[in-house]
Amino acid sequence: MFDRAKTKDVQEVISKGKSKHFKNVSVRSIKTSSPTKAAVVISKKVEKTAVGRNKIKRKIKEILKELKLPTKKTIIIYAKKGIIQTDREALKAEIQEAVK
Repeated sequence: MFDRAKTKDVQEVISKGKSKHFKNVSVRSIKTSSPTKAAVVISKKVEKTAVGRNKIKRKIKEILKELKLPTKKTIIIYAKKGIIQTDREALKAEIQEAVK
């Protein structure tokens, strides 16, 4: 399980975090002393409508809940354009590799 990353956590990850890039997602993360936190970012370039962006966020958050996330880490997941056509299992495998 993970908590939602707050603005201050996101800013810290952006400034000090390490990046990993994959076909459908990019991930930035940093080790912290607090429990695991995560945020999902989806640009309007990926999906124009708020409904579509929220569906993608829910899909990613559901996958994160199923995965065993590393402890004491803050993670930001950025969605890329191809994520809409990607099936759930492929996306799950990609996210699992990204958050290691």
